[in-house]
Amino acid sequence: MTSQNPTTLLCGMKTGTDGFFYIPTLGPFFGGETEPPKSLKVELLFDDPGLEGDQTGGTPPYEPMNAWPDGSVGILDVNFINGHYGMAEGDSDWDYMADVVADHKIDILDLNKVSGNYGYQGTYITDITGVTIEFDTGDVKEPNADGFVGIPDGATYFYVKKNGAAIGALITFWKEPLVAYELTINVDKTKGYLDETFTFYGTLTQNGTPVSGATVTLYKDGVSTGLTDTTDADGNYSIPWIADQLGSHDFYTEAVW
Repeated sequence: MTSQNPTTLLCGMKTGTDGFFYIPTLGPFFGGETEPPKSLKVELLFDDPGLEGDQTGGTPPYEPMNAWPDGSVGILDVNFINGHYGMAEGDSDWDYMADVVADHKIDILDLNKVSGNYGYQGTYITDITGVTIEFDTGDVKEPNADGFVGIPDGATYFYVKKNGAAIGALITFWKEPLVAYELTINVDKTKGYLDETFTFYGTLTQNGTPVSGATVTLYKDGVSTGLTDTTDADGNYSIPWIADQLGSHDFYTEAVW
C-alpha cells in the first residue's frame, strides 16, 4: 500500500499519558483555515507522566507552530499556559497545545499539570512501531510509515495506544485526507510448464474505493514484461503471461493513471 500524505498543517495537541484526544473542530487553525482536520500525524510518544505539561521550549519542525516540547517542564510552560488561561476552543487566541487536560478549555487543571511536574526532565519516544489510533467510531488504524492516519467520518475523539496500552503523544492535525492506494496481485496458479498461461489479477483502490481507468503493468524479476491492462469500474485488472523460461520468478504490478 502507498499513501499520499497531507500538506496543510492546522494545529497540534499534546495531552497526557492516558492517550486521549478530541478532534479539533472550532479552531482557530493555522493560516485562517476553517474546516476541521481530515487526518492526523503521530509526532512524539511518551509513557512518563512526568512529561505531562511539557508543552513548549523546543523548536517546532513546522513553521506555523509556536509551541513544541523540549523534554523539561519549567517556567516557559507555566507562562505558556498562563498566556491562554481562561480561554475555550474557538476563542481568537486559543492554542490547542495549551489544553494539556483535553477538555476544550484552559483552566486550573492544565496549570496544575505543569506546576505538579515543574522541574522534571525526560525523553520522548520516536518509534511508532505498534502504535494504533482507536476512534470513537470503532475504527482502529495504524499510522503509515510517516506517522499519518486518516480521520474517519463522524469521529469526535480517539485514544493513542502502543502495543495495546495507552500512551501519551504529541499529535498534529492536517487539512487534507490521507489518500491510501492499494494494488493487490494474485495468480491463478503457482506452478506450470513452458508456454503455459498464468493469469495475474487484482484490484486497485483509493481509501477502499475502486479506481477505474488505471493502467496496470506486470513486472517479472524487477523488469517490466510489457504486459498491461486497464482497471474496470470495480478497479479490477487481469493480465495473462505465457511462461517463457524455467525457474521461479518474482512478480508484482504497478499502476499509473
